[in-house]
Amino acid sequence: MSKTFGLLLPIVLFAILAPLQAVLAMYKFKEELSCDLETGFYEEILLLTGMLTIVYGIGVWLITRLKSLRFSFGVQTTWAVLLWFYQDLCIFQDRVACWSTFSFSEALNYTLSYSFIPLIVAAGCLFFLYQRIQNRKAVS
Repeated sequence: MSKTFGLLLPIVLFAILAPLQAVLAMYKFKEELSCDLETGFYEEILLLTGMLTIVYGIGVWLITRLKSLRFSFGVQTTWAVLLWFYQDLCIFQDRVACWSTFSFSEALNYTLSYSFIPLIVAAGCLFFLYQRIQNRKAVS
């Protein structure tokens, strides 16, 4: 059970924090139409969260093969931030850039400017919660 708990914990935390981070970062574009004119803001976030949680889970499974637990926390957090940024970029591309003439580098820069603080806060929460739960588990 301990191994399963250690594998599922970061995945569950990612799945909880991903939509919160995306809403905080991309809320400004909530009322913008998606490129397909049908997908709602929250629907898009939940769909992306589901797909990226699977990708994150595969990454966590590979990362847990690392020997250093503290190093593993950092790599998992970095992996989460990259996927969250990708989620924000997808939302920006779908709601803003597809209706305009943004280059890919401009879309990256705009997405980073909107999502930088929410990414840092979510990464800190993920790292702190994961470490705290692991430390509590080690004590008991």
